[in-house]
Amino acid sequence: MAKISGPRNKRFQARDTGVSHSPEQIGGAVVTRASSKPGSGSKAGSASSSQMRTYLAKLPTSLRAQVLKLRDAIRSAAPEAVESFGYGMPAFALDRKNFIWYGAWKNHLSLYPLSNATRLALANELAGYDTSGKGTIRFRSDEDVPASLVARLVKARIAELALTRGQP
Repeated sequence: MAKISGPRNKRFQARDTGVSHSPEQIGGAVVTRASSKPGSGSKAGSASSSQMRTYLAKLPTSLRAQVLKLRDAIRSAAPEAVESFGYGMPAFALDRKNFIWYGAWKNHLSLYPLSNATRLALANELAGYDTSGKGTIRFRSDEDVPASLVARLVKARIAELALTRGQP
């Protein structure tokens, strides 16, 4: 069994991991613009880009392609979000705070967090996917990333955050 960490930075055991995620101490938010132009990045953006390149380089080619599809689906649903990195995994941030994480494992891709309210609201669409009570949805790595479902999940997450912040 490999030790891995999830979005809450707690170590737990997993039997099917092929890609190990280890918690990292990251000083503050490290972000890049999701749609940044070449050469326009800041120091912080360079660090996040470097972390993402390192993360992707460790993945098998087929899994890397799936992670990039998941990343693109998130980016399309939240063009105002910036790429980030936290808990050893790629993430996206709004207002300098990570709001969604994603990761690659031996047999699946994961998206975090999925609230109970979203899980209930999209129950029919999520029926074919493995979800956990702790906010994880898993997509099989040997199937296409469901981009439209990912977009709905990301938009639901953004709407939930807006409600907690008292925004319309």
